[in-house]
Order: sequence, then structure tokens, then C-alpha cells
Amino acid sequence: MRTENLREFLALAETGNYKTASELLYISQPTLSRHIKELEAELGVPLFKRTTRKTDLTDFGLLLLVPAREIVEVENNFIKSIASLQEMNKNTITIGCAPYTDSKFTEIISIYKETHPDAHIKTTWENTSSLRKELQSGNLNFLILCESPPYKLQQVERIRLYTVPMKIVLPKSHPLASRQEISIRELSNKTIMVAEDLKIAYRLVTKMASDNDTKLRIIFQGNQTQLLNLVQLGTGVALVFRDAEVKKYDNITTAVLTPRTCAEINCIYIPEFCFKKNCSDFIDFCKSLKDDQ
Repeated sequence: MRTENLREFLALAETGNYKTASELLYISQPTLSRHIKELEAELGVPLFKRTTRKTDLTDFGLLLLVPAREIVEVENNFIKSIASLQEMNKNTITIGCAPYTDSKFTEIISIYKETHPDAHIKTTWENTSSLRKELQSGNLNFLILCESPPYKLQQVERIRLYTVPMKIVLPKSHPLASRQEISIRELSNKTIMVAEDLKIAYRLVTKMASDNDTKLRIIFQGNQTQLLNLVQLGTGVALVFRDAEVKKYDNITTAVLTPRTCAEINCIYIPEFCFKKNCSDFIDFCKSLKDDQ
């Protein structure tokens, strides 16, 4: 049973006239008559009582009236939903965010939504390796990464949104806990924990140690939450860029590691996957942001 035949059935039932119904449907009277006969043949019952003046519903036609309306309404709603989704997808920006993208990027997205109310943003939070693959396959329009030169991901465009300083997290009972800044020399021969998926911190701190003739013992320990739990237990100190989560803990604090070393929070994209206007708008918006050095 075709939904279109049900629409024609409803038009004829409501008007009671083949001429009027065919005009509403933008089809000829013979076509409407043929389709109604096909529907009756399919159901095996007459749906209309035909007279010279008016076409009335039979008992079988009355029985079909309510479900026919429901079926047509379901199809209408589905068509509207498809159109709405297509419009939303046309305006949707897909952004992949690495786990250590800090809260400042969330603020940037909020500002963008305020200035571009019709834009839809879909964010995905995964590990960096998976996000790189998604970007290169075209499943993501943009990738937000914590990076430092030399960049691992090549043949892409990148916009530096802002920089974040590397910080040391330590228990409040630590002798250096009251300091706002801690020199890397003061950590000489100490053990420093780094989250397993924050390799950039390892690269930066080892270079910093080498530049300052300092030896460190660096170990990788789980993710940032596990790392902070270990610090709170007094197991050691750790490196982080995103310290908002530290505020949840009562017995730990942070200090900036000096000489001050920063990582970049970059917006990365592949131009051929960003041809839509909403992507161009987002690129222009990112370029307009002031980089907080």
C-alpha cells in the first residue's frame, strides 16, 4: 500500500468529489480514479459509494479513514525531521578535542555560538591518535590539540588559539607547595609523573631539563585523574597543562614550572574538508582570536 494512494484516498474522502480532489492533488481525474480503484483492489473491498452527485465513503472506507490519516501524518513528520536534520547537518561543525584541551576552549565555543546562533557544533572527545585518523578521513572538520613544535601532524593548516603554561602539581605537604613558581633545577633528581596520553609534557620537560643541565626521573602513570589521585596520596609530583581539575582536590596545589614553558592549543584542519560556509566562518572566527601568550 503506497502512502501516496492513501493521500489521494483522504483527499477524495474529504472533498467527496473527484474533480475537486484531483485539483488539490495536481493530478488528472482519470489518474485519481485509477489509483482509487487500485487501492480498492489491493484491499479487496470498496471504499467509496459512487453517485452522480457525490462520492461517499463505504463502511470499509470509514474504517480506513483514521489509520490512513495516522500513516500520512507519520510520513509527514518523518519528512519534516529529515529536512530538519539535513539543515542541521549543513550547519554542523564537527570538532575533535583531545582529553587535555582545557576549559578555555569551551569558553571559545560558547562565544562562537553566541555570535553564530544558527551554527551547530558537535564535539568528540577521544585520544589524540584516534582523532588524527578521524580528521584525515574527513569525519572531523577540526581538531583541537595541545601541541608544540616540531608538529607531529603534517600537511594540515593550524591556527594557534592560545598557549598554556606547564605546571607542576604537588601535595600541600610538599616543602615547595607554598610557591607560585618552581624552578626545574629545584626538582633535580626528583621523580615526576606524567599522564600516559600527555606525551607533549614529556617532550617539553625533558628539553627544559637538558637546557638547564638538570636530571629528572620521569615516569608515565595512567590518565590525569589517576595522576592527581596519586599526588593527593603523597606518591609524588606531576606535570599538567590543564589544572581546573586540581581544584576538586583538597590536599594538592599547583605552581608554574620555570623557565616558563608553554604548549600551544591549536585548531587544526584540512582545507579540502572545510569547504562549507560554516567551516569558513569558524576558521575566520578562530583567526580573529587574540593569542594569550
